[in-house]
Amino acid sequence: MDFELNSDQIALADGIRRLCDGRFPLERLRIAEGSASAIDDRAWQELADAGVFSLRAVGDEGLGLGMAEAAVVFEELGRALVPGPLVASHVAATLGLVDGAATGKAVVGAARRPSTVKLDAVVPVLLDHFGALTELVVVDDGSTDETAKEAEAAGAAVLSLPGTTGKGKAMQEGLRATSGEVIVFCDADIYDFSARFVLGVLGPLLTAPGTALVKGAYRRPLDGQEGEGGRVTELVAKPVLRLLFPELPSLRQPLAGEIASWRHVLNVLEFESGYGVEIGMLIDIARLYGAASIVESDLGERRHRNRPLSELAPQAQTVIEVALRRAALL
Repeated sequence: MDFELNSDQIALADGIRRLCDGRFPLERLRIAEGSASAIDDRAWQELADAGVFSLRAVGDEGLGLGMAEAAVVFEELGRALVPGPLVASHVAATLGLVDGAATGKAVVGAARRPSTVKLDAVVPVLLDHFGALTELVVVDDGSTDETAKEAEAAGAAVLSLPGTTGKGKAMQEGLRATSGEVIVFCDADIYDFSARFVLGVLGPLLTAPGTALVKGAYRRPLDGQEGEGGRVTELVAKPVLRLLFPELPSLRQPLAGEIASWRHVLNVLEFESGYGVEIGMLIDIARLYGAASIVESDLGERRHRNRPLSELAPQAQTVIEVALRRAALL
């Protein structure tokens, strides 16, 4: 495979480099980090005018270029330390999800939300940024707080289930409550939730032919220590998959709750009722559509409620049981 840039790609890289040269010093990056208000509107508009966000979009606002050109551009943006939600805005423009994303009038994914799991901080970021979002359903699986009330107040449809039915059952009921062909699931215990969790898994599904399942991949710190989160994933799920299903792709987060898939794919699956739903879905889709149909999308860092070991043991056992059943060993 030839990885050498052609003359047009070289010219594109040079143009972006000249545009960014000296514009984004390190001090500006420190100021802008994590702050939507610190984005330089004039610089953002110049990036849009240069085609950064409309590179792969088609139609009147798009340039219709390919992934290789996008990689060239974003390499230069990274080299120049350009701040802001560049990838989220680019994907939103490419997929036509947000009016004004391609022209720089809308900055997608720059919203900063409080570090809580309150639904009034979670739901609006989806409603604000997705003009093409036809359905937003919050499944209330026997919560004892104000989940349903806050979700409804924020504008989401709420599906309340009697008692605690289990994660897999909640996901299946959520699927049945919707009608769209493209389905995205997100866990509800994520701190600092933003549109990147949806856009990140949605983009590959819609742009990579043959993709049946996209799973989120991320860093998972535990008590501030990098690489220590995801205990069930590291100690149970990954070893079991390597031993019983070596043909599956080596995924960073095989149990990720942030996923995107197609309705026709999900409709034929057997949803495990509890926490074994993710590993069961992974194995079943690989068998039906091939291991190559499963991809991961890097979502950055994921911080969420960390459970004590006493609560993780039943989850670990469920993951093992589902894997053994899929391998016909139980």
